[in-house]
Amino acid sequence: MSIKKLSGNALASSASTVFNAILLFVFYRFLVLKLGIDQIGVWSLVLTSCGVARLGEYGMAGGVAKFVGNDLGAGNSRRAVTTIVMSLCFLMIVVGLCASVIQPLVIWILTKTISNHELYAIAVAMVPWTLAAVWMAAIVNLLCAALDGNQRTVMRCVAMMIGGVAQLILAYRWVPTDGLVVLGQLQFSFLFIQALLLAVALAWVMKQPLAAWFSWDAVRFKQMLRYGGGLQVTTIGQLLFEPTVRWLLGVYSGLTITGYYELASRAIMQFRLAITAAFQMIVPFYATQIGKVGADSATIQRAYRRNFRLLLLICVPYFLLLACVLPYLFTWWTGSYSQTFLWIGLICLAGWFVNILAVPAFMLYLAIGKLKWVATTQFVIGFLNLILGASLGYFFGGLGVVIAAMLALSVGSYIVYNRFQAEYDIRVEDYMPSSVLPITALGVIAIVFFNWQAAIWQGQGLPSIWLLVVLALLGLAMLSLVWSDPLRKELQQRVLVRRAT
Repeated sequence: MSIKKLSGNALASSASTVFNAILLFVFYRFLVLKLGIDQIGVWSLVLTSCGVARLGEYGMAGGVAKFVGNDLGAGNSRRAVTTIVMSLCFLMIVVGLCASVIQPLVIWILTKTISNHELYAIAVAMVPWTLAAVWMAAIVNLLCAALDGNQRTVMRCVAMMIGGVAQLILAYRWVPTDGLVVLGQLQFSFLFIQALLLAVALAWVMKQPLAAWFSWDAVRFKQMLRYGGGLQVTTIGQLLFEPTVRWLLGVYSGLTITGYYELASRAIMQFRLAITAAFQMIVPFYATQIGKVGADSATIQRAYRRNFRLLLLICVPYFLLLACVLPYLFTWWTGSYSQTFLWIGLICLAGWFVNILAVPAFMLYLAIGKLKWVATTQFVIGFLNLILGASLGYFFGGLGVVIAAMLALSVGSYIVYNRFQAEYDIRVEDYMPSSVLPITALGVIAIVFFNWQAAIWQGQGLPSIWLLVVLALLGLAMLSLVWSDPLRKELQQRVLVRRAT
């Protein structure tokens, strides 16, 4: 696959993410207005508790993205189909069994974290459909990985956008009449629509005879299990992170703070995904290249420098501007100004900014097949979150739990990109764009100013028009610094050279 196609896939993935982010904001605003923040907290606890069934995924989606890319790079489409089918069968059986086994555990967790008897009864009623939704989500993730391995990201994006629209339509139809209890069924329904569309697209793309879809390759299956075993540690680390944060919030601060964290983390993850969706294309791209010609250190070094420099140039102004508009966005989203909600959002934004810096190293390690530091990072994040969250939550309540989570996320993320840079002899001066420091200084001042103004405003009426003018001037100032950066000129020159050839 060419760099041009990689860029196209990355652009399509980012555009799809932005579209689905808009739908998600509308979806959660609707839920807040119809159900209230406490019931959002209940939904958060049910969904994350049921998410323990993801242990059954065993890293299969990550393995599909890599091995399908390898197979197609080597010109072996039949083996790629076999890889997809074997992984899908394994995942459906094991995740289904996990979902069945953990149901009593989920109900026990809800007993310990939801004190309101009426809400507890609703939460328990949601569990079966929510477990079914987790099972369907695992299937969707694997089918997405298979399409990405085929370099058919646009098809994957279209299916995901249709699913997002379906989710919103079903919410407007079901929630006003059935309330909170219908969310599990709603989640399963739109994921089923996505899975159906993805399966049809995949069958059309692969164009293999029926026999290929019923074949078995014992050698490849063992390779998938070994690779998945490495990724399974990352899954355990992830389960020690997000579910644990919500459980600790439920214990130390109640449903309101849990609901605020659910909204804030969803928002920040969507903002982050708008960037990382493009960089996730690194895995199938370099997996295909490795399948063709193998990998060498010089190629990996160049790939890392190029991607990390671009990531910094995009993320620094992006996250700084988000921190400026967050109080106004959150106030519009929930219909009222909340200093607690804002603090949770800003803390999450800082933690996920540090995390996003690990994306190039993380993705390249996956493409190469070196999983040691990927697994170590996720385990450290999960373990630190458990220890720090329990400690800080005991002394400082909900905000202590959120701070602990973001500290754990930052420390763990530092490990993977620090080790990657050490392994491939990459120094800071190799990838630091010259405009980053002045943009950061300007952004920090702006964050203080806009949050100070928001605290005065308190959601009373519309924000002053001059704040929009200042924000526009800030954006233009950052854009001019990015535009004058030598990296932007270097990238533009590369595009011109490729067009000429």
